[in-house]
Order: sequence, then C-alpha cells, then structure tokens
Amino acid sequence: MLKFEHLELEEEFRQYQPEAQAPKFLEADTFKEPLKALRLPTAGLVCANEAETVAEVATRMSENNVGCTIVVKNGRVTGICTEQDIIWKVLCSGSDLKAVRIEEIMTPEPECLQLDDTVAFALHTMDAGGYRHIPLINGNREPVGIVSIRDIVEHIVEHFPEEVYNLPPKPLRRGWGGSREGA
Repeated sequence: MLKFEHLELEEEFRQYQPEAQAPKFLEADTFKEPLKALRLPTAGLVCANEAETVAEVATRMSENNVGCTIVVKNGRVTGICTEQDIIWKVLCSGSDLKAVRIEEIMTPEPECLQLDDTVAFALHTMDAGGYRHIPLINGNREPVGIVSIRDIVEHIVEHFPEEVYNLPPKPLRRGWGGSREGA
C-alpha cells in the first residue's frame, strides 16, 4: 500500500509529464547514424608523443578538461593514455609523474574508428573492449578526434529531451520509508 508521501510525489510527477503524447521509441536508425552525426568536441584533442612524461601530459589533459590523450608517432596513432591509466599505473604505484614516460603506461595500438563508422559499432566496440574513449582516425591513421561514451549518451538524450529534461526534481521511489524487514 502506498503511503501518503508517495501519493504526493506521484501527483508532483504528473505535473511534469507532457500531455497525452504518443510514446517515443528509440529507433534502430538512431544507432545507424555515423559518428560524424554526433556533436563531438572540435577543440581539446590532446595528443602526446611517446617520450613525454606523465606530468606533462596530465597537465595538458587538465588544461583541456579531457579524460585521455592520443599518443602519436610521425603523426599516426600509436597509443592512448587515459586518466585511469595515470591513476592506476602511476599514482597508485607511487611512481614519480615526472619520471614515467607516457610510452610506459599507454595502451599501444588501440582500437580506432573513423567518422563514417556507426554509433552502434562504436557502442559495440566500447562494450566488448571495456573502453570509455576510442580515437577517431582518417584513412592514414592520423587522429581526427575522440569519441567517448559520454558523447554517445548525449546523442541518445538528444532524441528524448522531454523525457530526460522534464523529470520531477526527485526520483519517485516506491516502498521506501516503511519499516525495515529482516533487519
């Protein structure tokens, strides 16, 4: 049985719901769109060479507010280094950021995509490999950008602005607030 406060929350939730709209469904075509259809950041692509120190690269990543850097040699992608790499492989080991080179902690020869690859393919690649970022390259393996899981979530949210942005200020939780069983 719903308690009084839950009824109040339901009533509050109703005021944020759009009036009698037909339900929207995420269509397969949304995922068939090429990555160039996403609003990928055009600035802030941080590239590093293999000899740079983690301190140098981490500073640039921080200045550009990005979570990874593409490692290049002769203008071509040779690796990727993420903030997770820096945390787990350098900071947690107690190593000196100024003494460790990016080449030592980067993921060499990362999976890369091109701007014509689909959102679905990017999601599959991220899921299968456990990646949060994938470098985007041109036909010569030169970096042209990065796609992140955040970019894909933002793309999906763009298809459902009313459903996502018009939520009530608090989530509706059923069954909370009563007595605890089994405690």
